[in-house]
Amino acid sequence: MNTPAVHEATGMRRKRRSAFVGAIAVLAAVPASTLLPIGGTAAVAATTTPATGCALNSPTGSIKHVISLVFDNLHFTQDNPNVPSDLAQMPNLLNFMEHNGVLLSDEHTPLIAHTADDILTTLTGVYGDKHGQPVSNSYGVFNSNGTSGLASSFAYWTDPVAATTTDTSPTMVDPNGTIAPAPWVPFTRAGCDVGAIATANMEVENSDPDIKAIYGANSPQWKEVLAEESKYGYADLSDANYQGIIVHCAKTASSACAQNPSLAAPDKLPSEPGGYKGYEALYGNVNVGRVIGGTPVPGQGVKVNDLNGQPLTSFYASSDIGKTYYGFPGFDVSAAQTLGYVADMQEHGIPITYGYIEDAHDDHTTGSAAGPGQAAYVAQLKADDAAFGTFFTRLQHDGITTANTLFIVSSDEGDHFAGTQHPVPAGCDGVTIPCTYAKGKIGEVDVNLTGLLKEQFPKESTAFSVHADSAPNVYINGNPPAGAAVARRLERDMGALLAPDPWANNDHGATVPLTNSMADQVEETILHMKTGDPNRLPTFTDFANPDFYVGTGPSTCSGPTGSETGTSDPCVVINPQYAWNHGDVAPEINTNWVAVVGRGVTARGVDSTTWADETDVRPTMMALLGLHDDYISDGRVLVEDVSRALLPTVDRNGERYSQLLALESAYKQLNADVGVFGLATLQASTKALESTSPGDETYRAIERALVRLGSKRDALAARISEALNDLEFGGEVIPSGAVQSWTNQANALMVQASELG
Repeated sequence: MNTPAVHEATGMRRKRRSAFVGAIAVLAAVPASTLLPIGGTAAVAATTTPATGCALNSPTGSIKHVISLVFDNLHFTQDNPNVPSDLAQMPNLLNFMEHNGVLLSDEHTPLIAHTADDILTTLTGVYGDKHGQPVSNSYGVFNSNGTSGLASSFAYWTDPVAATTTDTSPTMVDPNGTIAPAPWVPFTRAGCDVGAIATANMEVENSDPDIKAIYGANSPQWKEVLAEESKYGYADLSDANYQGIIVHCAKTASSACAQNPSLAAPDKLPSEPGGYKGYEALYGNVNVGRVIGGTPVPGQGVKVNDLNGQPLTSFYASSDIGKTYYGFPGFDVSAAQTLGYVADMQEHGIPITYGYIEDAHDDHTTGSAAGPGQAAYVAQLKADDAAFGTFFTRLQHDGITTANTLFIVSSDEGDHFAGTQHPVPAGCDGVTIPCTYAKGKIGEVDVNLTGLLKEQFPKESTAFSVHADSAPNVYINGNPPAGAAVARRLERDMGALLAPDPWANNDHGATVPLTNSMADQVEETILHMKTGDPNRLPTFTDFANPDFYVGTGPSTCSGPTGSETGTSDPCVVINPQYAWNHGDVAPEINTNWVAVVGRGVTARGVDSTTWADETDVRPTMMALLGLHDDYISDGRVLVEDVSRALLPTVDRNGERYSQLLALESAYKQLNADVGVFGLATLQASTKALESTSPGDETYRAIERALVRLGSKRDALAARISEALNDLEFGGEVIPSGAVQSWTNQANALMVQASELG
């Protein structure tokens, strides 16, 4: 078999800019009642328990709840011109966001754009070099002997590297080599309990080894994990009981932990700035379920229903065990399941809630990918939209409305459809006429890099491993530095590889370069990929054609197997199991959306002009709530879309306001991975790595310039981010001269970067 041995999604979380055609037709069919705001004077449901002791200091004084939701790959724009976009097919959600707040349609991902990195960047407001996971959903780690292994990005916040390697750094490593600050801390310090379901690294991701760390090696919880692993090969009931769900408790008498002391366990953050002593948490559905009205079932967990009245059942119980386990349903969690759990937590006095919702692109019944307009895809969007209709109605009955709640909804990244743009029948829209895709007309293009290199460069013998991806990271044995001869040879060869792409040339196919862009350790540092753990930095990263998924395999290729379809090269096959690629550099992948709804949000409808990225979500949230982190964000408050009362008086209008916007815009384009500076330096890096000039002079000259520009960028970005933090959270005015000077310096650096390519 020539396809990559380990797919990014396997064993982990699964996982366009075009006219908004079709949206009106879909929205017109929506009952008028769903178009109305949910704010108002609806009575509080009898089951709702008010949160006491939670002191959010929002400037409006009215925000009492926070609901933050993130989708896996839900698109605002269309993937096929005849098929309405994902959000157009979810009018309950889309209308709520557009009619009650602002939807920014020009938000951007970091690099690499994957679920873990994107969610963690949104949660923390910092890029991967500061939270530790720029390469995800798994990543390579160099061992002490120079070889490398893969580790999972999904691990509880305080876990070490989640794999068998010689690396002992935390998964969430900060630039000092310690555990990065946790996102729930400002809330619990303010007396607010924080609940989460399936949100990256906020809750137990792996019962082994997390239960041992939480409860101790001699605890009955850990002994049960070991017994289940011994009997079944995995921790079946323990996974259902403890994974994916958590409540981080405040230190108040009314907190969920204080009210249920027998269910609580220590919430340890040993490296948290300012300390974090004496806090507790409720880990897993086995504990949280009891607090939010669930029913314990001896030997089977705790039964909690989703929005449709169906119990959450774990996928961990296999048919050979013959049991139904109630609890966490797995990280492919549906809208009805996540929203039901969020509503339960809110109704039982947990005012801050986070939730993750699975993608709609995959047929979660068959396990195969679906294309735009395909029946399973459309049906899942319809089910998710129905769940949001039920969710908003239920919240309104609870008195949880736009008048007292901050809603933040986003997608973790966009993704690129690898398949035909001509499904049948011609002109199908999916909603009224289902689209179908014949075998060989849908699927990512899997490339066996080992075999392709041997075909086109027979003398290539470099020993390396690959983190398989549309943007594969290459780890050369021995961890050579940038510019080493062994690295330069492989970089040049990869930059020259050609491969057949059946989706190129309007589905007529073409032989195209494998590589679109390439970054070695110098450019990876500019792109915020160098963490506090030096063993994680790849030798280089190849941002491939987004139709391709690149991994390793046999040195001699034999063509497709199973459901795969062949191409003109036996090292390249069409794999229908996956058809939505991300991680790469492409507008449809890196251009995303985020919606903010609630008091203090001034813009209404779609904001298509404000350039934002995922680091901006956290500081905007904190400013609207009157809280702050104990570190400086890489983002900025989205002042275009919130009340200007959040700014110092002098900056709210006129020339000062315009100057501030110009500075913030320049800062984002300078520091964001897919801003002007980042894309320009990536283009220059590609030119350098692919160059074959005598003495490698082109490479060396460009690399020297990149080092110089990167150093200047880092220094200027640090000054600007610190000043913006002081303005946004301390009311400190930035001198007008500094605003103009920094804006000019940022623009000058972008010009210099553009001239390199």
